[in-house]
Amino acid sequence: MQHRITSLILILLFNASIALISCNQNTTNKSEENKQSEIAETKSCYLYTFKTDTVFLSLTQGKDSITGELNYLPYEKDGCLGTLSGGYFRGDTLFALYNSTQEGQTSDCEMAMLKKGNGYALTNGIGGDNYTFNADYTKGRFINRSKIKFDGEELKPCACK
Repeated sequence: MQHRITSLILILLFNASIALISCNQNTTNKSEENKQSEIAETKSCYLYTFKTDTVFLSLTQGKDSITGELNYLPYEKDGCLGTLSGGYFRGDTLFALYNSTQEGQTSDCEMAMLKKGNGYALTNGIGGDNYTFNADYTKGRFINRSKIKFDGEELKPCACK
């Protein structure tokens, strides 16, 4: 009888040890998840100026995507102000949806920027042979991403506002 009691006590101690180990592992996993969710978003800003024309880009990189702001501000002309959403990198190219307003018109266009050194090179405007729009020009996208030319402005790092 005493052998059975000793065996039962050992089994209970073994099960309690496993339960404690499991609890500690769950705490570790949860604290790792909390650390990842607490990772701060990083914000970086870029600027291009030519005489009195300006292009300003701010990017906020979170855990799952990149968002930001892209503003074309030509001197004494209507600017194009917009936000970037759903951004992601494919290699050293950043793709995002550019929701912009220019002269009262709103559009959602696919945008691409090439990471170049510390800054970004833009495509030379949206359009051309490798870009297509819907009937009312409110949505646009690249036809063939492998043929995108990054011959537009080169934005350099600057202080964020």
